[in-house]
Formats: sequence, C-alpha cells, structure tokens
Amino acid sequence: MAQLELGAGARIELVRELLWGLDCLECGTFRVLLRPLSAVTERDGECPDCGARRAPRLFHALGESSPFLDRTLSELGVPEGDVLLGRAGERRAAWQLAGGPAAMGRPKPAPRDSQLAVTNG
Repeated sequence: MAQLELGAGARIELVRELLWGLDCLECGTFRVLLRPLSAVTERDGECPDCGARRAPRLFHALGESSPFLDRTLSELGVPEGDVLLGRAGERRAAWQLAGGPAAMGRPKPAPRDSQLAVTNG
C-alpha cells in the first residue's frame, strides 16, 4: 500500500502502539499476542509459566523488514476506522480504514479488494 503510493522504502506508521508480545525476564519465555496495547489486561502481564511480570514488546510502524508483513491489519490488532500514515522521505500519505475485518487486507502489498479511503496530504 505505502510502496505503491509513495515508492520504495516507504513505511506505514500506525496511530497507536500495538503489542507484539510479552517477554518474561525471569524464565526467558516470549509469547506473541498481537493486539492494541489498550486491550492488554493485567492478567496478560503475568507469565503463565512462572507467574512473574512480563515486559511488553511494542511496535507502531511497518517497513520492508517488518516481521508482520504476512499478517493482515486486523490480525495485528489494528481496528477498523483507524488511520495509517505512509512515509517515504518527504512524501507522505494517509489512509483511513473502512469496512469490517474482512476488508482490512495485508499491509504489503495493497490488496485488490481492500476498502481504504485514501487521503493524500
């Protein structure tokens, strides 16, 4: 989506922090959760293996080397109606997601059936 609009090297910046997963520094485990940070509960923060508090791994952007390019935006926890910001050098674009979860396609490349309202700015 961003590369089609802005060219090579473009990245998508999200308007919210998303949780990649939780690290337990006590027992060394990492669990992928992929959800908005606002949806993480106190109970989620407890390690199911040892009971210690876990540290969050957060992200707010998707670039060419992102480990999430094979996931849909809804799988990443991006809610419908959210705004995505695209940047490549000085070039910028913004997209507002529309429709239900089925309309929220993969971040790269832009799906043909995606329902995105595009605003350039």
